[in-house]
Amino acid sequence: MIFAISCESIVDVELPKQNPVIVVNSFFTPDSIWKVHVSKSMGILESFSSINEYGYYENKIPILENAKVEIWNGNYFVSNLNYAGNGYYTAVNTFPSANNNYKIVVSAEGFNSINADDEIPESVSIKDVLVEANSSNEYSVENNLTITFSDNGDTKNYYQISILAVENFENNIYKYPLSFESNDILIGESGILEDEEKTFYGNAAFFDDVIISGKEYKLKISTYDINYFNKVYIVLSSLSENLFKYLVSLKEQNESDDNPFAEPVFIHSNVQSGLGIFGGYSSSFYRIK
Repeated sequence: MIFAISCESIVDVELPKQNPVIVVNSFFTPDSIWKVHVSKSMGILESFSSINEYGYYENKIPILENAKVEIWNGNYFVSNLNYAGNGYYTAVNTFPSANNNYKIVVSAEGFNSINADDEIPESVSIKDVLVEANSSNEYSVENNLTITFSDNGDTKNYYQISILAVENFENNIYKYPLSFESNDILIGESGILEDEEKTFYGNAAFFDDVIISGKEYKLKISTYDINYFNKVYIVLSSLSENLFKYLVSLKEQNESDDNPFAEPVFIHSNVQSGLGIFGGYSSSFYRIK
């Protein structure tokens, strides 16, 4: 302790200033119109804040309101996206489709233009969901779910499994992701685990088809109290490789955020000359209630 104190010194380090770059974030799917969020990057010591409606300062993302956003399908121009507010650019009545290689090009005054490309994989249907209810106590019911689907062995596939509750209240539709847990080896293979017993807990699990390529598989998960909701769906999403890597790296970074001994986790990006993610996905839904 004396040795440590005697060796302590304060060093002022000047970090090199980084020029901001365009940041693009877009998850695109056949179920929705084109929607892209455009902002700019900030240095590690920079902050961007404003006064909210309650009179308090809050940090915000520095959005770009005057960008030019183009969508291309191969060599064919698809659409210019129009600014819709809060950093979002959209194309009304223009939907992406599966198995097309889309490219986004974004330019703005004072920035180098950026681009990224990706495609939407074909969705994989859920064949069946077996629901077994077990009363864990007088107040709660555990529901064990067995989800059956078949992987396409002709391609490399990446998946996300989730549970979605849907409620209709006063003519408004509300959607809630439900948490679930699982000891299934398929989810364990992704490396995103809650503890040493390899029990996953969360509202979205990611996995690839390394051990199930071309096979039918019965994925086992469990959740609680689905009877409290009006409608409940199992959602199996097929992700592009870029979107899969982005979501996995984002989850790993969040899980290591409070661990001082964890190695740095770099968020995956497929944006050239900029930052962010431009990734495609498609989903299949199976209603269990």
